[in-house]
Amino acid sequence: MITTRRQFVTRTSAGLLATCFGPGLARVFAARSPRAVPFRPYRRGKTLGQIYQVTPDDGFYANTYYDVNPWSPSGRFLAVTRFPFQDRTARLGDVAEACVIDLENQTLRSLYSTRAWGYQLGAILEWGDTDDHLYTNDVLADGTTVCVQIDCRTGVSLLYSGAKYSLSADATFAVAPDMAQLNRTQYAYGPPAADPDHLPPLEINHRDQNGLWRLDLATDRQHLALNYAAAVAVQEDPSYYDGGGYTFFHTKISPDNREIMLVGRCTFPEHITKQDPAKRGRNTSLMVAGANGGDLRLLVSRRQWDEGGHHPNWHPNSRSLIMNLTPTWLGEPAVMRFCQFGADGSDFRILSSTVEGSGHPSIDPTGRFLLADAYPMEKQFATTDGEVPIRLLDLTSDEEQPICHIFTDVGRTIKSRRYWGANKLDAHPVWSRDGRQVCFNGAPEGSRQVFIADLNGVLG
Repeated sequence: MITTRRQFVTRTSAGLLATCFGPGLARVFAARSPRAVPFRPYRRGKTLGQIYQVTPDDGFYANTYYDVNPWSPSGRFLAVTRFPFQDRTARLGDVAEACVIDLENQTLRSLYSTRAWGYQLGAILEWGDTDDHLYTNDVLADGTTVCVQIDCRTGVSLLYSGAKYSLSADATFAVAPDMAQLNRTQYAYGPPAADPDHLPPLEINHRDQNGLWRLDLATDRQHLALNYAAAVAVQEDPSYYDGGGYTFFHTKISPDNREIMLVGRCTFPEHITKQDPAKRGRNTSLMVAGANGGDLRLLVSRRQWDEGGHHPNWHPNSRSLIMNLTPTWLGEPAVMRFCQFGADGSDFRILSSTVEGSGHPSIDPTGRFLLADAYPMEKQFATTDGEVPIRLLDLTSDEEQPICHIFTDVGRTIKSRRYWGANKLDAHPVWSRDGRQVCFNGAPEGSRQVFIADLNGVLG
């Protein structure tokens, strides 16, 4: 991994010359002129609020993730990724586009072409603290993944020395797990591999030399903030992980920039799982650390996660997290619930004892509403033709209603891998910054598109 900036003159994924300037940053010109993309209503009169498809039918688009806000700080612009295809697994060298939609003028502008993308997180697009800057990643000629800052006014982009997985809200620092290992436990979250069908196993040794990396954007310096050895040490049974390949997966900086949520995973080689079949799988747990990597604590153990859990997320208050869990250790029945608990491990609560958890949950800025989706194979939520609900739960009244239903099972349409393949499509609904709109993905006509639901007049 890089810890200081390497001076270079190279060609980016777009084939454009990147030249060194200033304190080790590179300048790239890659933006295109905006073009009109008239928005199209989705099932007018049959949805909760008005819904519009905001991406054109000339390609395949997606927002970033359910916990990454695609709206710019002012709310005028929307960041989306345009994929080069949707019917096969991405490989290193395939190029996606970082695009911005002007929601007032209904135009789309491609700002940067990148080799660092995946179907689940797109190009990991994140806004800075103003509308001026958008952040993504790219892969250099030597295979190193680096953060890219795009100036949305000029189209000039700056390449940093380290990668970005999560950007702080004030755009002063970014954190990232080892991006080269990110796809090893679940493909489509990190930059594409040269040979996706033959990924090497996770490294078993050197747990003190790899882990979570922090990039200071002002100085362009990266350092190891938290290693795997520290993460293993806080687990309930550290010796359980002996002989396994440990890694960090999804990470997220809290809204107040003070803490970092980390998902840890450990996979074991075949000779170990044959002797101990219980060690098969990802052996996932959830931790939280301080913004500098200190004060690490375990919040959800692998045993609790394995009872049935997925998709942790920060609550807007920065003091709590929410996720889908099946809290049988509390004497509850084996039903997945939307749960909330403090970042210090306290105050565990089930947000609804009548509504089953699913999908990618998030809470609106007021703390009143919960947003989620579901998977096509979850028959208790999805329709028989592959449509999933965009779920809205009022936590004060414990009442749920769907914003809409939308088709997402593109594997069925393009006869690709099963739904859980690397090119699956999730709705990934996400709140606008003011909590009055929702952005989500869908493919009602077979191609990946991005939609916005306007809930003004609906939420009260």
